Amino acid sequence: MPEPKPLSWSLKQKLLAKLREDFVRHGRSEALPELLEGSLADLAKTARSEPLRLLVREGIAGRKLKTTLKAWLKEMPDVHRSAWLVDKLTHAAGLVWAEPAADVPGPIRLPRAERTRIEQRLQELWETSIDRHDSDPEPEEYADVLEEEIERIGRKHEVFAQRALGKRFSHPSAHGEITLLELLNREQIDSAESVIRFLEKALEIEWTQPKGAGTAIVEMARPERPVTAYAPTTLYAAGDRIQHPRFGLGVVVSAEPGRLRARFDDGERVLAMGRGP
Repeated sequence: MPEPKPLSWSLKQKLLAKLREDFVRHGRSEALPELLEGSLADLAKTARSEPLRLLVREGIAGRKLKTTLKAWLKEMPDVHRSAWLVDKLTHAAGLVWAEPAADVPGPIRLPRAERTRIEQRLQELWETSIDRHDSDPEPEEYADVLEEEIERIGRKHEVFAQRALGKRFSHPSAHGEITLLELLNREQIDSAESVIRFLEKALEIEWTQPKGAGTAIVEMARPERPVTAYAPTTLYAAGDRIQHPRFGLGVVVSAEPGRLRARFDDGERVLAMGRGP
C-alpha cells in the first residue's frame, strides 16, 4: 500500500489556528464538537484537501467525526488544546504532515503577477466599500482578503506560506509577539497599496517579472498628449498618459469623480484623482 502523501506544513498551521479560535470563542460548550467539525469541513473545502474532506465525510473508525470529537473532548487538557486535538486527529486518521520548508534568510521572490492579483482583490474591496458606505474598508476587512490570498499563494509557494504563517512580530500595543494579520490590524492601513507595502516589508518580498515583461505597449493612449507625472490632486481623462512613481508608464482607461482606472504593463489599477491637497 503506497505511503500517504504528506499534507503541507501551512495547512497544519491553518488547522491549528482554526481550532484555537474555536476553543477561545466557545470553551467547553456542548456545541463545540459540531463547531469543530464545521471548522474542519470549511478548511478542507478552502484548502482543497482531499484527506481532510475524507475525514469529515467518513469519520474515524466507523464513527461520525462529531461523535469521536465529543468523546475526545472529555479527556481534553486545559492547555495546548488545539495542538493536542491535531495530534489526536493525526494518529487516529493516519494523517501525515510535511516538515516545514527551510526559511532561508533574505527576500522571498514571487511572480509579480501575484502582486497584481492581491492588489486587484484589495481594490475590489475598496471600490465596494466606497460604493456602499462612502468610506474606506476597515483593517479587518483588508486582513480577511489578505488571509485568503496567503492561503492561495501558499499552496504554490511553501516557503512564503511558512514565513507568512509562522513569523511573529512585536508591536508597542501588543503584549508579546503577534501574527502577521494581527500586526496588520494595528497598522495605519488606508488603501490597497498600503497593504501591499506592509506585506512587502513584513515578509521581505521581491516581485519578479517574466522575461519580456515591462516592454508591453500601452494601448488606448492618445499620443498627441504628453506624458504627465501622476498626482492624486490632478484631473485626468480617458486616454491620458501618466507616469506613476511606482508602476511606471500607464494610460487612463476610465475616469469618474474621485478616481480613475489606469492600465500599466503589469495590469490595471484604481488610483485617486482630483483629491484635495
